[in-house]
Amino acid sequence: MVYITLLGMVLGSFIGLAVVRIPRHESLWWPRSHCRDCGHVLAWYENIPLFSYLILRGRCRQCKSPIAFRYWLIEFSMTLITVGAYLLIVPWTRFLMWEFAFVLPMVLLLFLDWKEKILPITITAPGIALGFLSHWVEGRYFPPGPLEVSTTSLLLESLWGFLAGGLTLFLVAEIYQRAKGKVGMGGGDIWLGAMIGAFFGWKAVFFIFFLASVSGTCFGVTMILLKRHNRQTRLPFGSFLAAAALLFLFYGEPLLHAYLTLFKFNK
Repeated sequence: MVYITLLGMVLGSFIGLAVVRIPRHESLWWPRSHCRDCGHVLAWYENIPLFSYLILRGRCRQCKSPIAFRYWLIEFSMTLITVGAYLLIVPWTRFLMWEFAFVLPMVLLLFLDWKEKILPITITAPGIALGFLSHWVEGRYFPPGPLEVSTTSLLLESLWGFLAGGLTLFLVAEIYQRAKGKVGMGGGDIWLGAMIGAFFGWKAVFFIFFLASVSGTCFGVTMILLKRHNRQTRLPFGSFLAAAALLFLFYGEPLLHAYLTLFKFNK
């Protein structure tokens, strides 16, 4: 558990750096982490995930400029999600596959869309390929039932999920634009939907869309009631998609069962 916690902290630190550098088209590997205000290169003890922010009291040691709280929040969130994934996804080889193929890029996309309103295709396109591969590995080596599923069936499930996820959001975006005369959903959301479909298949992707829509609507209504947003405020739907996909990874079966029971589809 100590190693898994450290892994989550390190990955959280990486995501925090990537959220800042990717929109600026900067390298993720060079230069070393530094203060954006004074250029001070962080020493190793100033760059310990979770702890350095608290020790430095949220300020640069050199120029005393405030350090954005989101860095600590991202590190904490990724650490918590990684520990949860380790406890819920067994055995450990399966956990490692999902952690690096799905959880890491999904959390990165969640925070990128929330902060910058972007979902780079340089992440979602490789994510689609990883979705096909992970779905095949999951079905071949960690099947849910006693019967072995063929490679063709597994790849077709990913293909239908990829098409269902991407085309559904593409049609929603087209209908909204023609009806309202303005863009309501970006291309990044469409590619993200296709990526999620490649991982989980077409049946699951529609339920994930439902979870994302409900959570996004509840958040938007709450912000309007608190007078933090208005009806014209655009929400980062990709963030809600990513969060719903992570939730489905961990609790997909009980959530789907509850949904079917609620609407009397499952007696």
